[in-house]
Amino acid sequence: QQMQQQQQQMQMQQGQAAQDQLGQAEEALADGETELSVQTRIAVDKIAPLVAKLGESFLAQMQEHHSTDPSYDFLFERSGGSPGRTYYLQKLAELGGVGGAA
Repeated sequence: QQMQQQQQQMQMQQGQAAQDQLGQAEEALADGETELSVQTRIAVDKIAPLVAKLGESFLAQMQEHHSTDPSYDFLFERSGGSPGRTYYLQKLAELGGVGGAA
């Protein structure tokens, strides 16, 4: 039971971190680019639920595998407030954050 409580607390912290990143990304988006490519939207729609379900290890694998593919820049914080990153963070927040999906 204690382990379950610790896991729930960690998921809440990750969800809060995702919400914080989302807020930062939305602010940055207000100042810049607003167009999301079809390729990026499809990639986010496929990957966000898996990151939410499988967690950090899956995210790390995807970052390594797609490190040079511009359609997957949303996976990296370096993309800042890009439309792809904002959409990705919104999706993750809806799904409970990294590793937060039930």
